[in-house]
Amino acid sequence: MLQTGTPEAEIAAFLGKAGAGIAGYSTSPIKRKPEGGNAMPAAGEFDKNWASADGTCAIRVVFRADGKARLIEILRMTPMGPVPRPAEEAKEP
Repeated sequence: MLQTGTPEAEIAAFLGKAGAGIAGYSTSPIKRKPEGGNAMPAAGEFDKNWASADGTCAIRVVFRADGKARLIEILRMTPMGPVPRPAEEAKEP
């Protein structure tokens, strides 16, 4: 289970991949830990996203300057336009 205070490397290992961008999607929080936590990174903090393979949701983690998680969110993702397909799927036979 993901917990606040967990180092970035442990979260990446738990999720099984490096963080990924979610450009082209609007997001809305479904759940936040801790509830009521400030979602905006403060000076010295940074955030990373881990999107699901189907592009419907993501996990966003805000890390403190010491690299430990301060906030964990589950986000609903909505495409803001056509969903891009990988080049091999876009080619016609």
